[in-house]
Amino acid sequence: MTQNMFFDPRQDIVKELRAFLHQLNTENSESLVDGIFKIIETLPHCKEEGKILKPNIIISLKALDECVRFEHQQINIKISTGEKQSATYKRALKVCAPLARADQSIYISLDRNNIEFGILLKTAAKAINTLAKDRQDYLPITIDYNSIISIKIDHDTGALTVCHKNTTFKIYTILTPDKPDERPPLENTLAEAICRDITDNSVKNDIKSNLLPSLTKSINNSHGCMIAVVDNNKNSIQKLEEHLHDGIYLDNPIDFTKAFAKAKESKGLAEHLFLQELLDIKEQMINMDGVTVFNTVGHLLAYKVFVKINMMTQHDGGARSRAFNTLSRLKIIDYCFFKSQDGGKEFKLNRKI
Repeated sequence: MTQNMFFDPRQDIVKELRAFLHQLNTENSESLVDGIFKIIETLPHCKEEGKILKPNIIISLKALDECVRFEHQQINIKISTGEKQSATYKRALKVCAPLARADQSIYISLDRNNIEFGILLKTAAKAINTLAKDRQDYLPITIDYNSIISIKIDHDTGALTVCHKNTTFKIYTILTPDKPDERPPLENTLAEAICRDITDNSVKNDIKSNLLPSLTKSINNSHGCMIAVVDNNKNSIQKLEEHLHDGIYLDNPIDFTKAFAKAKESKGLAEHLFLQELLDIKEQMINMDGVTVFNTVGHLLAYKVFVKINMMTQHDGGARSRAFNTLSRLKIIDYCFFKSQDGGKEFKLNRKI
């Protein structure tokens, strides 16, 4: 039996998914619904360094060694564990997707107290994904299919399939990780931070509305970037240089507030061309490795600033993500923006705008 869905709102997907999983009568069924929905939401956007990833995912409803047994052969490589919540499912996908080859799977095992995840090796993964029970006739492998859920995505058609035994749940739409109306774009919050302490509200709004499309363009064109905003005082810059001395700090910061104001007031072409050149330079700076630093009155202060990563803090991301995690913890940073190479974005506020 197959249930098909075409372009349904996410609340309907959750409703149908809950009905689909209700038949399994598992403990923590609501956390399972939340977790599988998080995978449905995340899987179509799964990338690593710009490369689209297509992992198969196996969820065992009890400990993996109780669901799959293969005599005299290891079937999995455990990566980590986490609490029974949707964030752990997302973390499992993010950490394991770059590791799993096409003939392997990511496994997420629901033990009594927590979630274990890792890589399910070739023989077991293939047996489960094809539901080839006849393999057990000539392989010493035993699979409890009643306790197995598999999740796959077809990147050609966009169909995402959740399968339990002979019942499948298919979705023919790709969800964005966040609802469009859930929050304003992060670039908008970043522009507000960069203009926070401009005292004239009409000037502030004008600069923000003009800076926003340029910031968005720079961020979208980058292969990944980090942008920090510090308070508008000399003490902040001095402390920043003390903490992050490996970078290029401008002797004369680029004053976008002044450049935008001059371009607006001027009837000539020179000021507009000058502003455009400043914006082009800003884009090149943002596209470089390291952090680009603004203050709260529209000045670009530094670029290519490198962060010494705190190796004592547990974090699953790559170098840029780890640097962002360290940077966002510095008290001298008011706001911090991060875009990963696969397009994911984060924004940390240490002060209200």
